Amino acid sequence: MTDNQKISRQVVEYFYLNGIRKLAFIGGQENSVISNVRKDSFIQSMKDFGMDLRYEWIKYGNYFEESGYEKMTEILKEDVKPDAVYAVSDMMALGALRAIKEAGLSVPSDIKVVGCDDIEACRYSEPSLATVKQDQVKIGRLAANMLHDLINERKVQKSVLVDPELIIRDSGKI
Repeated sequence: MTDNQKISRQVVEYFYLNGIRKLAFIGGQENSVISNVRKDSFIQSMKDFGMDLRYEWIKYGNYFEESGYEKMTEILKEDVKPDAVYAVSDMMALGALRAIKEAGLSVPSDIKVVGCDDIEACRYSEPSLATVKQDQVKIGRLAANMLHDLINERKVQKSVLVDPELIIRDSGKI
């Protein structure tokens, strides 16, 4: 599986290194293990870098576009706006992108957006969506080889974490 802690860490570090300090977070369901790993890593990374952590900018959606739209709309109602938003799915990020544009703001000039998964739609949204890619081919190959070894009664690792790759497209450009 992908190292979900590194996913959030890469996003926060990218913005930190580029002078962006005010980040919002749109996670999946509150009871989702993966979403909570990403949220906890986001919070810890924000603290590690001394960034402006605002709990009112941490929202929970359901991985689908409409929830990203709704949660970004809630964030935009706050007195202070974030400089960037990180959504744990590309679909929610696309919803956030739509909410930002409908509020009369510009992506990436006013608010930068980064999603996660690198779905095909990322390349064709306007602006194109920055994302964190999970190497599905490598994950699949590792799983197949581990299963083969288990079937053949060979000792295998309990789990293997694959590094994610941050892909900066137009929505995340500084």
